Amino acid sequence: MSIRHTVSSVLNRGRTPIGELQPNREEIIHRMYTTLQKSCSKTDEPPKEKHIRNAIVQTHEAKSSTLFWQLAAKLPLAVNAHSCWKFSYLLHKLLREGHHSIFKQSRAYHPKLDELSRYWSHIQGYGPLILSYMKLLMLKIEFHNKYEFLPGSLTPPSNIVPKVGTEPDAQFCFVLDTLDYLENLMETQKAIFRTMDRSKNSTSSASGHNRLCACIPIIADSEQLYSFCVKFLSLLHSQLPSEPLAGFRTRFLQIYNDLKTFYEQCVTILYIRQLIQVPILPSSAPDFHSNIPEVNNEHQTLRRANQIEERPPSPEPSTTESLIDIDENHGISQIQEDQFQVYAQLEQSQEETSRLQSELENTKREQTIEVTKLLEYISQLEREKVESETSKLSLQTNQATLNSLKTENDELSKKKVTVENAFQQLKMKHMKLVQMHAEHLRSTASIKGELECKIPFFSRCARAKTIYLAHETNKKRINSHLNGMFEFLRLQIMKEIQSEKSVLGTRSAKDRGKEYALKLESIEQQPETAFYNLTYVCLSAIQICSEASNIDGNMLDSTQELLLNVEEVLENSKDNPKALELDKVKASLQSVMENLRKLNEDTVNEEQLGTALVAELDVA
Repeated sequence: MSIRHTVSSVLNRGRTPIGELQPNREEIIHRMYTTLQKSCSKTDEPPKEKHIRNAIVQTHEAKSSTLFWQLAAKLPLAVNAHSCWKFSYLLHKLLREGHHSIFKQSRAYHPKLDELSRYWSHIQGYGPLILSYMKLLMLKIEFHNKYEFLPGSLTPPSNIVPKVGTEPDAQFCFVLDTLDYLENLMETQKAIFRTMDRSKNSTSSASGHNRLCACIPIIADSEQLYSFCVKFLSLLHSQLPSEPLAGFRTRFLQIYNDLKTFYEQCVTILYIRQLIQVPILPSSAPDFHSNIPEVNNEHQTLRRANQIEERPPSPEPSTTESLIDIDENHGISQIQEDQFQVYAQLEQSQEETSRLQSELENTKREQTIEVTKLLEYISQLEREKVESETSKLSLQTNQATLNSLKTENDELSKKKVTVENAFQQLKMKHMKLVQMHAEHLRSTASIKGELECKIPFFSRCARAKTIYLAHETNKKRINSHLNGMFEFLRLQIMKEIQSEKSVLGTRSAKDRGKEYALKLESIEQQPETAFYNLTYVCLSAIQICSEASNIDGNMLDSTQELLLNVEEVLENSKDNPKALELDKVKASLQSVMENLRKLNEDTVNEEQLGTALVAELDVA
């Protein structure tokens, strides 16, 4: 169904009465759609300027761009790259020269433009151009929505500085946005020239003109933005130090070089020179550090490199001969009367023309109002349609939810039967457990009675345990007492050893021999395994050592060795009195006893020899 039939069906369903202006409404919509189709044709040639002008005029007549965007959705922008490229150029022209409401109304179509740019970005040919141009258009829409005091043509108002802001922060942000805008313009023009052949055939062909047509609004935008940058960068340098603005100067210098190259390229192309006056940048970049206010004036008002070549005037129509035949058959009065009638008819025609023009303007105004109402009504119908579809979807969702609830109810019924069966089984098991519990209680009572009978036996066991614990306590006390006695005896022996060391070698030989024999007999009669026997042996060893050292001074070494071994045994017996190492003591004691035995034999022999000598002397 065509757009004309669609609008007709909407009008027929409307609640407003169908009057004489209804065909005009359809005609306006049909005329706009026809203009868009011709402006965005599928051929690889530039759109005609008359179609672009018609689209611009129609937005001013409607005082809105809503109809433009609604009809643009019908164009094959995602099918044909030429149509999408021409649509981008048409949108740029509308943003510059169309009705001022287009900026606010275009923000809602940002996702559509972004989708088109991403769709064509992967396709060669016009794909990169469309991507760059769409980004530029979205940036232009945002720029003008942020700075609403600037028109689409960027013609600066007389009081632009107060509107931007006298604070450095506001001017700083404005310069930043302007530099971003200029950089996007330069990226778009570079993309255009990258896809073109530098030969004359390319710039003079229809395909080349189709690509170069976008340079016309780019030149117009870049000229004004360049002037803004120069003006506000000069103001910022007069208010702020130079260091924070170094980044701005670097970006501006790059834009200056790119813009100068771009203008020089455009001047060499005849197609561009015929459509716009290309500006010329000064040979040197502006000096923002100068204290002279007029030093950068030539950068704010650029000179033109060319004049638009005017078309040759159309030939004037040839003068027609007078239809009034003046001869002798016609008098002056007849001529004057005819002229008066002609003048009267002409004046009447002019009045009629003026009246018709006023009626036409009123009709156009009323048509615009009716179209606006119609568009609002269409939007309302679309909203109602969306709401009805939403209600339908919600109803379907509710129906699906109801079906799912029914299914869940059936499942719950089945689960209920299963749970009831399980409950009956649990109930039976519970009864069994109750019976088992009663039996356990009865058995527990019988066991309790038996235990009460066995209480006397347990009492006797408790008393036996008490006696055993008391016995263990007494045993510990006895062991402690024995340990104390052992420690006392050990200390006494140590004292005896020290005293005997001090009197070694002070007794007579006769006394030493007699006491030695007695000690030797007593030692042989005592066992050497028990602790008390060890005590006795140690005391005997002390006395023997004392006697041996008194008998003969040569026995001091063996006796001292015996005493040292006894001291070592006593020191080791502190920790464990029962573990006694007596081997060294026994060996030392045997050595001393052997020496004493030999000494005793020598003494007996000497006495016998002396007795024999005395006897011989008596005999003599």
